[in-house]
Amino acid sequence: MDWSGVFAIADYLGKKVDGKIAAGIATAACLLGAPLLLAFQNWDDHDRSEKTTARDLAKNYLASCAPNAILFTYGDNDTYPLWYVQEVENYRPDVRVVNLSLLSSDWYMRQMKQKVNQADGLPINIDNEKFKKGVREILYYQDMKVPGHVDLDLVMQILLSDDQKNKLELRGGKFENFLPTKNFSLPVDREAVLKNSVVPKAWQESIVDTMSWTYNKNYITRAELSMLNVLLNNNWKRPIYFAATVPNDNYLGLDKYLVQEGFALRLMPIATPAGAEGTLVDTQSAFKDITTKYQWGNMANASYLDPESYRMITMITNTVMGGTATQLMMEGHKDEARKIAVETYEKMPKRVYLMRDILGYIPIINVLYETGENKRANEIVNRNLKFMTQNMRWYQDIAQTKAELEYSNIGTALRALGAYKSILASTSEKQLLQQVTELEKSYKQQYGVE
Repeated sequence: MDWSGVFAIADYLGKKVDGKIAAGIATAACLLGAPLLLAFQNWDDHDRSEKTTARDLAKNYLASCAPNAILFTYGDNDTYPLWYVQEVENYRPDVRVVNLSLLSSDWYMRQMKQKVNQADGLPINIDNEKFKKGVREILYYQDMKVPGHVDLDLVMQILLSDDQKNKLELRGGKFENFLPTKNFSLPVDREAVLKNSVVPKAWQESIVDTMSWTYNKNYITRAELSMLNVLLNNNWKRPIYFAATVPNDNYLGLDKYLVQEGFALRLMPIATPAGAEGTLVDTQSAFKDITTKYQWGNMANASYLDPESYRMITMITNTVMGGTATQLMMEGHKDEARKIAVETYEKMPKRVYLMRDILGYIPIINVLYETGENKRANEIVNRNLKFMTQNMRWYQDIAQTKAELEYSNIGTALRALGAYKSILASTSEKQLLQQVTELEKSYKQQYGVE
């Protein structure tokens, strides 16, 4: 604390009141004055009382899961709120939340084998001695030129074997387990899939006899070891999900068998329909969750959103809502797609926080135009263009001395303009189309883009 202010005030008051009293008043004024001033000036800018984003979105993740599900999450921000609503609000305690960032720890892997609340432990049948501290912490891939796809059961046997012939000799004479192939297969018990309602009725003819995929890492930690063991032992008894925020490289290479259901991706043993692009969406499940279960933390009206909250906007508009609405349009459910797009317009903030948001809104903008909601679509496009032009001027100034600093954001803006132009070309919004076309041309010339 800078005491000069205290001494100055005490000196002034000392001429009018007793010295000890003056010193006390001066100290109290300085101790209380700064925080009171900060609160007065900044309270309205940082008042979180109007938003419940963390709690509501946590409930959305859990609401996306079928009963008794296993839900893989990744970091603190998409795990701790889920634990809170389960433990404090007793919301969906049947879902077993598994934090992949912790699953590489021996103690956490042991915990995952135990029941918590209404959620059973994971079906991991690996003896604790085989993954204790210092054992199988990380196993590396060594290409042994094994032909075809290898049954996951055999792969697990090799990874867990204590037989020296199933290990590689490392420097110093130490022997360690290793991954001999990345090509895995898992036979599918069709009766178990049907019995446990894993696949919607419309897709049951697409159930495969065997899942075959290529593992996507050059190593296996306890986290991947646990996940693969769960796949091997679960036999479709419990639904398996990945939170929508889990990075793709944590899917184990199972991307083609993951189906979006709102805020979560569900593992389904089905062949992707011919001509399908991107992640497949279980639209009926997602539509029901979005329209009857989801809450949005007052994101549209809260006076303040913290960075962790507004970073979710692109994922919501592009993936959760945009992906569902787009798939509904492709399936011919135009009215349902319109409802999702309008819900997005109403529940998301009426301002832009990040450049990537102008790109993330593309699916919603497209559906709004295709379903006759031009007024709402125009409003989104106009506010996105305003944000973009303001920031592009700023990027231009920065580029005078640091040309590459905002390269990513500039590229995002150009991609968004191209997409907006393509969408608007099939609408009656000719003036807006001209504005977008001119902006795109101007920026391409400015940044030397063909």
